[in-house]
Amino acid sequence: MLQLNNRVHEQGESILALARSVEDVGSRQRLAVDTLLEKAGDDKPAAFVERYAKTAKARDEAQRQLSIQRTINETLGSRAKDLEARTTELEKTCQTLEQYRKDAERIPDLSDRIASLEEVNQQQARKLAEIAPWLESTEGKQALVMQHNLEWYRIWFYVGWSCAGLLSLSLLGAYVYFKPLADDTASAGETSAHRID
Repeated sequence: MLQLNNRVHEQGESILALARSVEDVGSRQRLAVDTLLEKAGDDKPAAFVERYAKTAKARDEAQRQLSIQRTINETLGSRAKDLEARTTELEKTCQTLEQYRKDAERIPDLSDRIASLEEVNQQQARKLAEIAPWLESTEGKQALVMQHNLEWYRIWFYVGWSCAGLLSLSLLGAYVYFKPLADDTASAGETSAHRID
């Protein structure tokens, strides 16, 4: 890409140089025509026409070369833009490929985890299959009812202890709140007793 940009830059410089040379050729042609016109009186008319034809042919060739260089420059510029777009697309593709590579590196670990989870699932399914007939029996149904009742007892146990804790905190708060009043009245009585003495 860098080489292409350098080449386009070189082509641009060569086009500018060619344009300058065409301008120089044009001014030289004018000078040559003026000189030839002065010498026309001295030379044969056929030699003048021949020299003029050569000069005109050289000018036409220079203009044609300039046109070719412009076309080449424009073509290289459009190719450079296309290559930049492709480069951007390739960079995005490389990033996606790198992400896929990272994901592929994790596949063995994930497959091991999936295998262990499938094994645990199969073990639980076997245990459930072993327990299922017992749960269907009368003893199993009684055990389920007993488990349900124990859960309710546990809930009521927590509720009871919570209420007891709140009640004890409220009693403690009442004691602390009302106790200083009793102490203040006793200390007030003691101070008045000292005054009497």
